[in-house]
Formats: sequence, C-alpha cells, structure tokens
Amino acid sequence: MADDVRKTLPKLIEELNEHRQLDGKRFRHKKSGDAYILLFSAFDEHSNEKQAVYGFASFPRVKFVCPMPHFLDAFEPDIS
Repeated sequence: MADDVRKTLPKLIEELNEHRQLDGKRFRHKKSGDAYILLFSAFDEHSNEKQAVYGFASFPRVKFVCPMPHFLDAFEPDIS
C-alpha cells in the first residue's frame, strides 16, 4: 500500500496562500506567446501536489491543469 501523502488542512491553506496574489492574473506562455489566465490553485486528489488551473485569456472556459512548479517555469506575467 502506498504511503499516505495527504496534507493537513492548515498545510493546504498555507500552500494555497503562497501564490494567491497570482490568481486571476494574465500570463504569457514563454514559447508560444499565447495569453492565459491563472484561474486558481488546486490540489491533486491522490498526491496532494499543488496544481495550477488556467485557461485561455480569450476563452477561460477552456481550462488546463498542470503542476504549479511547471506553470511557473513555462509562463511569465503578461505586462501588456
């Protein structure tokens, strides 16, 4: 049986607050230049890994999910 990786509620809240100021902000994909919005952070149900939930700036109903560290590496704040 796999180790229990669940985090306590205070730890989850602490991790959510870590990048809260980025929620709702526009980002540009570093390679494509496409504009996206970081909608909010979430956690993977099985691993409790923090995830970035984001969507196209022009059509945010199309959502994507990736690990937060990957999002922060692949996107930069849109200053336009």
